[in-house]
Amino acid sequence: MTVFSPAARKFLPFAALLLALPGGASWPQARASGPRHVPGRGPSGNLTGQLTNLRGGRGACYLALFAGAEGFPRQTSQAVRTLRLPVSGAMASFRFENLPPGSYALAVYHDENSNGQLDKNSLGLPTERYGFSNNARSMMFFPPSFGAARFAVAEAGTAIGVKLR
Repeated sequence: MTVFSPAARKFLPFAALLLALPGGASWPQARASGPRHVPGRGPSGNLTGQLTNLRGGRGACYLALFAGAEGFPRQTSQAVRTLRLPVSGAMASFRFENLPPGSYALAVYHDENSNGQLDKNSLGLPTERYGFSNNARSMMFFPPSFGAARFAVAEAGTAIGVKLR
């Protein structure tokens, strides 16, 4: 008995690819191009947070912070900030400074084997952990929308948590 029809089997790798972050390319470790805030010109706040449910205590986590829906979550060139965090346990803390108050969404993946990409199985589904702000969940083969992952950064600062899956 076949679980998927031949037509569905042809679609599965493509659909799974839509979920995979960041499309096989490594995320930039420096600040990405896009809207930037110049410290000292207007109000700014800090974003602090914790990543939990990391596996193995090795590798690094890659974070991409978006200020709008454009490019979220795959096109890190559209992110306002990116960050690479070394992992040494089941949790990791992060901090983004001098952010203009407003709405943001965060996409994260844990590169357990330090190869600079999110590894996938033969169907194209991630084999390494990933997550989004608000612990927004993927729907079928699609990542969550910016709206589902959106949170506010206030002038006084904001703290969030992301549980990787």
